[in-house]
Amino acid sequence: MAAFLGTRPTAIRTVWPEGLVEVSVDGASGWLPESEGDALRGAPRADTGTVRLLPPGDPFLQARDRSLLLPEKDRQKELWRAIGGPGAVLAGSEIVGTWRARASGRRVEVTVTAFDALSAAVRRALETEAQTVAEVRGAKEALLLIE
Repeated sequence: MAAFLGTRPTAIRTVWPEGLVEVSVDGASGWLPESEGDALRGAPRADTGTVRLLPPGDPFLQARDRSLLLPEKDRQKELWRAIGGPGAVLAGSEIVGTWRARASGRRVEVTVTAFDALSAAVRRALETEAQTVAEVRGAKEALLLIE
């Protein structure tokens, strides 16, 4: 918590609430109200059919503990660049690739660089997301390129 808030552990100890229990998810420790433990253990995995193109500045991508979002160090380097970083392709609760958009006349080219092979359902959902990006940018059509 101290790292998340950008302070020292001694400052947190004085305001740490009672009734929290330590939990571990995928080897990472955290704290949770004891009453929420069952909800965490019984939480369903996100539907991978829900696909979103998150822009580089999206708050979801600004987490301090990036290894929870994307455990592989080489993929972290691809996504979180100091200058000109791409957006993230989110399928369910997993980051499955990066994306960039480029205007080309009356259309927008959306290039997705997948970390692994994408299912047909994810590819179809990406078509819809690419069209949304094009519309927001004032273009008539989208061209989706998957690398």
